Amino acid sequence: MEAIKKKMQMLKLNKENAIVRAEQAEADKKKAEDCCKQVEEEQQGLQKKLKGTEDEVEKYSESVKEPQEKLEQVEKKATDVCTRPRGGWGGVCVCEGRGGSYKETVCGEEGRLSESHSCNADTERG
Repeated sequence: MEAIKKKMQMLKLNKENAIVRAEQAEADKKKAEDCCKQVEEEQQGLQKKLKGTEDEVEKYSESVKEPQEKLEQVEKKATDVCTRPRGGWGGVCVCEGRGGSYKETVCGEEGRLSESHSCNADTERG
């Protein structure tokens, strides 16, 4: 009889421990669900922010398109006016000005745009 009482106490204790572990598991599950919900809400907010940023980039890209095309046309015009007789870096840059006057400048490796720009400035003054 004593062994049966001990066995029943042991089963009762195991049951109570199982109930405590189940309650703890439920609390952990609820905490994880709340955390997951919070992360999902944050993700949605970030997706909205990303969409807004992408729209803004597209808007600015469109607004830059026309000035970029104009710049390319001006650069092309500048390189058409300033030619390199030897076809490489270095040498003489011959610029045709208004009224048929010419100006010769020494072209270095500083870059084509800067020398074209300076040649155009000289051309417009001439």
